[in-house]
Amino acid sequence: MSVSIRMNTRGLNGKRGKILLSLALVAFTLMAFAGLAIDMGRMEFYRRRVQTAADSGAVGGARELQVNGATNVVTAAKDDVTTNGYTNNVSSATVTVNFPPASGPHAGNSSYLEVVVSKPYPTTFLRAIKVNTMTLKARAVGGLGPSDYCILALDPTAGKALEFTGASTVNTPGCAIMDDSSNSSNALYSGNSDCVTAKSIDVVGVVSAGSGQAGCNAGAGPLAPTPKTGATYVYDPLAYLSAPSNTTCNALTSSGKNGYSTNKTETLSPGVYCGGIKISGNNNTITFSAGTYILLGGGLQTSGGGTIQGTGITFYNTGNATYSYNDFTLNGNTTFHLSAPSTGGPANYEGILYFQDRTKAGSSGGDTINGTNSSTFDGVFYAEAGHIQYSGNSSVNGYTSIIADTITFTGSSVLKNNYSSLSTGNPVRNGALME
Repeated sequence: MSVSIRMNTRGLNGKRGKILLSLALVAFTLMAFAGLAIDMGRMEFYRRRVQTAADSGAVGGARELQVNGATNVVTAAKDDVTTNGYTNNVSSATVTVNFPPASGPHAGNSSYLEVVVSKPYPTTFLRAIKVNTMTLKARAVGGLGPSDYCILALDPTAGKALEFTGASTVNTPGCAIMDDSSNSSNALYSGNSDCVTAKSIDVVGVVSAGSGQAGCNAGAGPLAPTPKTGATYVYDPLAYLSAPSNTTCNALTSSGKNGYSTNKTETLSPGVYCGGIKISGNNNTITFSAGTYILLGGGLQTSGGGTIQGTGITFYNTGNATYSYNDFTLNGNTTFHLSAPSTGGPANYEGILYFQDRTKAGSSGGDTINGTNSSTFDGVFYAEAGHIQYSGNSSVNGYTSIIADTITFTGSSVLKNNYSSLSTGNPVRNGALME
């Protein structure tokens, strides 16, 4: 006997077909997501490259502005973008540098520049849905931003490039100290009787510090906070300043002698003082009217006592073959109340009280700023090529910065950082990424 069994497979075959179709759809979906992930991962990689190039261009342009002025800012920015792999109109890349920026919070401000980089990149898996390219775009803004540093020694190798000595007490808790020297034994030096308090202390090289004053910084030592060594070199933040060009002798004191006063009460006017300005005697009351005083040889020499005052003034110290350069010396028992211009921007030396000719190093002793305990100096003392010996204070609501090749502090000094009186803020600026 034979038994015949017939099975109906029509329903089973239909279910198999549906399962295969579902699997195919799932596989396609997974592949699509995988393709999207791969493409988006690639695009993120390229996006970071585009952003890095824009950032580099913004910083490079800002550094150019800081060091060499405005002339080649756009070229410098584009060169830095090219170094990072993107050149305008090459391989469909677009590099735009707007100086000043065309958009954003710094639009129209010539202390900033804007860099925009864009480039289309081909896709791989997204081509399946007709997305053949994706254009990636990045924007960055660089500029001269305010620096934390109000004490900056620029010499890259000198021993004791920044020195605290003679029982000096330096108190500047609101701003930072920077020593660019890489000297391996005593880039920054402080003695056994000194005491320094700052927001931060950065040194490229090595610190040599004595025991400090008794109880200095609550017994924590002569330098507070503890200096950070191995710091990154800081470029001259005032390199953007242009020197005055007027060298025609045109200024005399009321005595009829060029730049000479003794035991007088008189007001001096801005101009070019050939042979400099010399003030001596114990009974002077000398007032400098607002403006720029060009000391063409002879410097500024004070001795004796009395009062020397002036608001909105800048001293530019220089010399030539006829009128030999001399140091800037504020000394004796004189009380000084001197402040820099509060308006006008860099072209009018806003915030700059003293500016030494960058080609004049001065004597080994350098410039001396040393008034009585009640003296006040509001402004920046700038001697890129020279030495400044300082003992002085800011006014109650003022500011003082010292930027020089080398700096020595003696005596008691209080340096503040209230720049609210200035129309453009802190004149000490570093080229940096701002947006």
